[in-house]
Amino acid sequence: MNSDMHEDEADLEDIIFRGVTLSIKKPDYIVKTDSGHIVQIMKIRKQQNSVFLLGYRFKDVTDVFQYPCSSSKVGIMKLGRLSESQKGYCLENISRKCVFFLKQL
Repeated sequence: MNSDMHEDEADLEDIIFRGVTLSIKKPDYIVKTDSGHIVQIMKIRKQQNSVFLLGYRFKDVTDVFQYPCSSSKVGIMKLGRLSESQKGYCLENISRKCVFFLKQL
């Protein structure tokens, strides 16, 4: 635990949320927010009775394929550049977990 924190604060490596594991490690470190942003989790912070995710938003999110429908409609996306600054997200504003797969060439 970080010495700068109060005793009601803690940094976590992972958390179970709505029955799924969210983590700061692959493959469980990507989420989609209620506003539609795809975020890479860098830190999970528990403060009193709330949990916040700190992470970088992906700036480039595109479809992998278009036929028979856009891949994003079935939850498959190609992720590009990350934002340069971290942002905090309340756990309640996370709409779903995503899983990170590296495309093999």
